Amino acid sequence: MLKKYLLGVILIGLLITLAGFANDKSNSEKLPIIYQEIEAKIIQTLNKHFTQWKDAEVVVVANYSNYQQNLLKQFPEGAAPEINIGIPGSINPTDKMIVTIEILLAGKSWQKFQTRCNIQAWDMVCVAKEDVPEREILSTKNILLTKADIADYSDQLFRKEKEIIGWESKTKIKKGYVILPWMIQPMPNFRQGEEIDIIYKNEGITLKFKGKALEDGFLGKKVKFYRSQSRKKFIGTVVDNKTVLIE
Repeated sequence: MLKKYLLGVILIGLLITLAGFANDKSNSEKLPIIYQEIEAKIIQTLNKHFTQWKDAEVVVVANYSNYQQNLLKQFPEGAAPEINIGIPGSINPTDKMIVTIEILLAGKSWQKFQTRCNIQAWDMVCVAKEDVPEREILSTKNILLTKADIADYSDQLFRKEKEIIGWESKTKIKKGYVILPWMIQPMPNFRQGEEIDIIYKNEGITLKFKGKALEDGFLGKKVKFYRSQSRKKFIGTVVDNKTVLIE
């Protein structure tokens, strides 16, 4: 008898839960069309403001207060609204944002309020396929192109594997992390601490001597080094794999 009783209680609980889900679905289906129109306008505004989202699938969930929901339920059925969305002009891409919503009817403001939105922007970008140690060469073994939420990234993102294959990691990158510019760098022409050739040119005079790099050197970039004999520090331009020019 006890087992039958417990089974009955469980079945009743399941029926109540399913009824709740059905009721929630029914309520969501009854939401006025104005909700969808506002969401579409927010997405359009975000795509225009954040050009890095132009190819992304943007999802917006507006967290309306009960008061705001009651206002929207009073929107005249069948009316054609004009919707203006305001976002902070200097804001960087973010997954949370307060937006200003103004609804106009026949050119006149019907309602205007602010609400907080949760935002996702799904796009194909390079991510770490596995944990990548520091100074690891990037390849298809440890990176892949996949869909990821980029809403909270203001950095440049890499949308093609070939852009970064052959580069190296500057720091450890955890599996699943979106690859950001500060995490990686091209392979340096020489490493910090390596011996390099220094060429000094000035007013027809050319001098050559040895030095040691104080940082990694990249072709065409400035690099700090010191002269091996005097240990005096200089800055020059990397001109090939082992040579720095001072002019």
